[in-house]
Amino acid sequence: MTKPAGKGIIYNKMKIQEKDVIRELFYHFPERNIWAFNGYYPRGFIPAPVEFDFLRITKSFFVYEYEIKLSVGDFKNENKKRWKMRHIKGGMYPAVFTYVMPEEICNKVHDDIPEQCGVKTFIQEEWGQLWCPATRFLRFKDIRKPSHSFKKKINEKDLIQLLVNQTYKLQKHL
Repeated sequence: MTKPAGKGIIYNKMKIQEKDVIRELFYHFPERNIWAFNGYYPRGFIPAPVEFDFLRITKSFFVYEYEIKLSVGDFKNENKKRWKMRHIKGGMYPAVFTYVMPEEICNKVHDDIPEQCGVKTFIQEEWGQLWCPATRFLRFKDIRKPSHSFKKKINEKDLIQLLVNQTYKLQKHL
């Protein structure tokens, strides 16, 4: 069997991709949150061009970022983002930051994860694909809660800019 193209992990002959984890995160959190995925923060919220995999904005306007890592190499590349890592380790990153990764990846890189970051792992449910390919099939587990030392509310102007960018991105894919 040949290895499938693209970034992902194979569980039970099914490849888990970033888009699968994003879909599962969307269903994992309660309603009345605002979600965004695969984009960049507005300049007013973070002054540097910083990308995100998945954002959750609460009804209180606090921002929670979830960085999805599906391989050890992908995790090590995250440390090359100097501005982001310096602000996370210094406790000055405005969003509450959590890594989301498979359990086996977490076991390999656990010592390299900054203590300010949260860690959420996932495993594939055995029954997920038997019921329906479109059903939820990942089970999340919180390994470590993130530090809330410096969390910042997003203002309405930046939130609107973020949502407009998300809408534009979705229109391009239709």
